[in-house]
Amino acid sequence: SDRAYEPNDDHWYILLRAVARCNAPDDARLRFILACSGASRRGILEGVVEALGDLGMEEAASKLREIAGAHEDAFIRNLASDVLDDME
Repeated sequence: SDRAYEPNDDHWYILLRAVARCNAPDDARLRFILACSGASRRGILEGVVEALGDLGMEEAASKLREIAGAHEDAFIRNLASDVLDDME
């Protein structure tokens, strides 16, 4: 195809949430989600935060605490804090 492949943030959000809920080993799901945590796009980061909450494991909560305490985007920080509250 001569079209450039440009998935939008909604695709990433759905993919990340699906990975968190799929029937794969916990460490594989966590690694995939964390690999996307350095994204610069807010929509992808929103998917990362929500997916970490879906995992519900301590390693995911630790990353959420890190995001909630230090991320440069206030929306993402607040979302991470809200997801942490929901996990407890």
